[in-house]
Amino acid sequence: MRSAAYLRNHADRRVNVTDLADMAGFSNSHFAALFKRHTGFAVGYYQTQLRIASARELLDTTNRSVEEIANSVGYEDSYYFARQFKKVHGVPPSIYRKHDEGVMRFDQ
Repeated sequence: MRSAAYLRNHADRRVNVTDLADMAGFSNSHFAALFKRHTGFAVGYYQTQLRIASARELLDTTNRSVEEIANSVGYEDSYYFARQFKKVHGVPPSIYRKHDEGVMRFDQ
């Protein structure tokens, strides 16, 4: 589905259902139903998962601050980002990073 690919390629910005529906030539409700049928997820949930996955990768591979990472994955408010990250991973990004530092990795 092109819309899912568009979201993956633009994970750093907020895209709403109306924009995606307009691109696809459908009404909002029809597009949302098609998207969920194709991906198994609502548009907003899908987009959040993509953004948090990108943030997790940056937390794992860089020393950038949580605020910088939040901004780079499309969250202007780092506190809101931290709440969203915690919803997905059960811990805030700062704790996630600290925990990860103490884990021995076998891929290094």
